[in-house]
Amino acid sequence: MKTVNVKIAVAVDHNGEWWACGWPDGDDGEMMEATLDNIEKGEARYWLTATLVVPEAVLVHATVEREK
Repeated sequence: MKTVNVKIAVAVDHNGEWWACGWPDGDDGEMMEATLDNIEKGEARYWLTATLVVPEAVLVHATVEREK
């Protein structure tokens, strides 16, 4: 099973509004700054990290018959 590690910046403001942002090879400062641009001041800042399964294409072998 193939996996990918992700890191996502999350901020929650004093109203309970939240915003998250992340991308591959993202700079921590840039990701958090992009997150903070979308909520009000007085935020709590978090980093979420996870290992996710990469979906794999499924090969299906089939026989096609023409309707008579």
